[in-house]
Amino acid sequence: MSKKDQLEFETLQELLQQFEAALAQNETIRFDEDEFESMIHYYLQNNQAQMALDASEMALILYPFSSEFCLTKADAHIELGELDHAEDYLINNFKIDKTDIDYYIILSEVYVLRNNYEKAIEICEQGLEECRDNLDELYLHLAEIFDHQGEYKEVIPLLEKTLELNPTNEDALYLYSITMSILDKIPEKAEFFQGLIDNDPFNDEAWYYLAVTFRELGMYEKAIECLEYINAIDEDVNVLGDMAQVFYEAGDYEKAIDCLKELEKDDDLESLDYQTYAKAYRELGNLHKAKVFFKEALSIDESNDDIYYELAKTYYQEKKYEASLPLVNKALEKSKELAHYLELKADIFIGLEKIEEACELYKNIILLHSSTSYYISKFAYILALKYSLEEAIEILDNGIESNQHPTLYFHKAVLYFIFDKEDDGYQAFKQGLEQDFSAHTLVFEKLPEMEKNPKIQMLLSVYGE
Repeated sequence: MSKKDQLEFETLQELLQQFEAALAQNETIRFDEDEFESMIHYYLQNNQAQMALDASEMALILYPFSSEFCLTKADAHIELGELDHAEDYLINNFKIDKTDIDYYIILSEVYVLRNNYEKAIEICEQGLEECRDNLDELYLHLAEIFDHQGEYKEVIPLLEKTLELNPTNEDALYLYSITMSILDKIPEKAEFFQGLIDNDPFNDEAWYYLAVTFRELGMYEKAIECLEYINAIDEDVNVLGDMAQVFYEAGDYEKAIDCLKELEKDDDLESLDYQTYAKAYRELGNLHKAKVFFKEALSIDESNDDIYYELAKTYYQEKKYEASLPLVNKALEKSKELAHYLELKADIFIGLEKIEEACELYKNIILLHSSTSYYISKFAYILALKYSLEEAIEILDNGIESNQHPTLYFHKAVLYFIFDKEDDGYQAFKQGLEQDFSAHTLVFEKLPEMEKNPKIQMLLSVYGE
C-alpha cells in the first residue's frame, strides 16, 4: 500500500468510527457527500449491507435530493435480500434523474434475483432509451443478464456494443473472452481483440486478452510477445506472473521459475504464483521445493481445494501415501465428485495396498463419470492385475455396451495379450479397428512389441484400406 493509499485508508477508518459512534447514540453526523459515498461503498464492498443502509439513510437526511444515496439505499436493501423494499423505494422515491444509468441497473437486478429475466431485460431496454451517458455499462449489464440464463449467443453482440462504446471496459473484455471460449470460437476471439488493438495500439487490456487467447490456441510465443508489449507501453504493469504461467504451459519450467523470482523482487506473490512455482519445480523433479511453494499458496488461500489436491499429488509422487491421504480428503470435502480427486485417492489406496477400497472408489467414479472411458479402462487394469481377468473384461464390455466406447476394445486386446490369450486379443483388436481405427495406437503405447506382430500388421492392412 502506497503512503497516499495508507493515508486515505486511515482517514476512511476515522470516518467509519465517527459514523458508528453517532449511529450508536442515535445522532446525525454532518459529513460531506464524498465522505458518505466513501463509507457506503466501503460497507457494500465488505458485505456490511446493514451499515451501508444505515449510512445511506443518514446521508439522505442531509442530502434528500441525492440520487447517489437513493441508489445506494436500494442497493443495500438488495444485499440484505429485501427485494420488495428495494423495488418500492426506487419506484416511489427516485424522481430526481431518470437518466441515471444506475437506476436501471439496480432496479433490473431486483428482477434478476427474482428470476424474472424478462422484466429485467425490459428495464434495461427502457434505460437504453432514456439515458445518454455510460451506456456501455447498461449494455454490459444486459449481457450479464443473458449470461445468467446461459444464452451465450445473445451475450456476444451486447458485449461488442459495449466495447464499441468503451474499448477498455475491463468487465466486458473479460466476459467476452470467457463467453467466446464457452462457444468454442477462439480464432474469432483473437480476431476481435486484434481489431481493438488495430484501433488503439495502447489498449493494454485488449493486449492482455489477446495473450490469453494465444495461450488457449497453444501459441505461446505470441502470448509472450503480447505480454512483453503490455510492459513496453506501460512499465508500471507487471506481467511477470502471467508470463510465468505461459512458460509453464509451454513446458519451459526454468523460464517460468525465473519470471517468478524476478516478480518476487518487486511484488508479493499471489497464491496462483506460488502454485505455478510449485508445479514448475515438480515438473523439474524438485519435489521438496514443490511442497514448500504449495504450502505457501495454501497460507494465502487455505480454502482452495485444488491446492490440497496438488500437494497430495506431490506427496503421492514421493510415495508418501500416509501423508497424501488426508490432503486429498481435505480436497474432497468441498468437491466430493471430482473424478481426478477420487482417482488420486484410489491410487493412494493402491499404494497403501488397500485394493478393495480402491476398487470401491473406481466403481463410484464410473457411476459419476460413465461417459469417460479412461476411468473404465483404468479400473479394468486394476481388476485384471489384482483380481481376475474375467471381472476386468466384464467391466470393459459393460462400458462398450452402455456408453458406446469403441476404444475399450483395444484395452480388452491389451489385457488378453498380457494374459497370453492371443486369439481373444486379436478378436478384440479387430473389433476395435471396425469401430475406431485411429485409436489402435493405444495398444502399442501399452505393449510396444505388438507393433511388429505379423497378425496385427495384417489386420491393420485390411482395415486401414
